[in-house]
Amino acid sequence: MNPNIVFIALYDNSHGRYVLQGLIDAKMRPCAVFVGSTRSTLRYRYRSIIRYLRNKGLRETIDRLVYRTFTGKDVIRGKGSEDVLPPDLCTLARRYDIPVIRFDTINQEQTLQALRHYKPDFLVLGGAPLLRRAVLDIPRHGVINTHPAKLPEIRGMDVVGWSIFQGAPLGLTVFFVDEGVDTGPILYFHEVPVPAISSLTLEQIEQKLQSQAGVATVKAIQGFLSGQLAPQTQVKQAGKLYRALPGATRRKVKQMLLQR
Repeated sequence: MNPNIVFIALYDNSHGRYVLQGLIDAKMRPCAVFVGSTRSTLRYRYRSIIRYLRNKGLRETIDRLVYRTFTGKDVIRGKGSEDVLPPDLCTLARRYDIPVIRFDTINQEQTLQALRHYKPDFLVLGGAPLLRRAVLDIPRHGVINTHPAKLPEIRGMDVVGWSIFQGAPLGLTVFFVDEGVDTGPILYFHEVPVPAISSLTLEQIEQKLQSQAGVATVKAIQGFLSGQLAPQTQVKQAGKLYRALPGATRRKVKQMLLQR
């Protein structure tokens, strides 16, 4: 019997598209897809920019905005036929007759009631804000997230770039979400071999990892339900929480890749 899954994403993004497509391909079609409204997305982006401006200053903020705009960071498109990007989240959901519910704030009571209506076994995230305990307590088994780096070593933001900079293994960690930042119990690490990415740019490596997010998510859920995978509590002291990759560090990462 397939699990009852609800998929949640704050806004349309390539990571979320691959996760949703992976669930559908594995016959784990969600019973509903919750996607943040335009208002929710704009509010999130505004707060992120203001926070970054306060912490990093105007010059670094402009550098990041330009970089994210020209690289299309939310929706990274693959170069090869094996990395064909699925359609946007709403189009993908409607193609398979999955109800789409828009929300302004994921933690507000109206959204909580809508989530509870589906009695999910899992909430699966495809790019979502920090969740409060009221959301985490809704699914029978828990909230699943797929993080494009190895946990607990590399938590936080821009983790693919930080993984390369720190020489950490590249891959995706599937874990149960708690109230911390990437600190919940780990289910599965899906490693991406270094030889497979040695000739790629940073953006291409990020896309390669995203393209496997659905595969990793499905393997973790299947392994958990079959009893082959058990959640492993993170040793929080073993990892580090990384902030946004500064422009200078990003350029160093790109130079490191050129020298491989």
